[in-house]
Amino acid sequence: TKSNVRSASTPKTSKSPSPQPPKEDSDDKTLHRRIEEIDRKGKALFKDKKFLQAAEVFTEALNLIEQSRKPSSASPSSEKTQSSLTRQVITLTNNRSAMYEKASLPDLALSDCD
Repeated sequence: TKSNVRSASTPKTSKSPSPQPPKEDSDDKTLHRRIEEIDRKGKALFKDKKFLQAAEVFTEALNLIEQSRKPSSASPSSEKTQSSLTRQVITLTNNRSAMYEKASLPDLALSDCD
């Protein structure tokens, strides 16, 4: 995976504050960061063979995405963000299905495939 983290040696080129990104961009980045944090937690649980707990964590991320897509959300997301979220939903659903399979819950695993 790509890292968006700057190294500590990255020089700062400007003393004046940079313009603030539009709130929508900031909200989208915060959402993506939160989903990535949850995803990493789920993967760590998988490595520890805690399959049901990992499935619950992946469900948490899926719920977060679902909430962000509701029309009542504070600001509508861009088309690019929606496309990215769709890819994340697919990945998280596949991961959750795999956790259910590992936990010997084939019915739940198959329900994620629908």
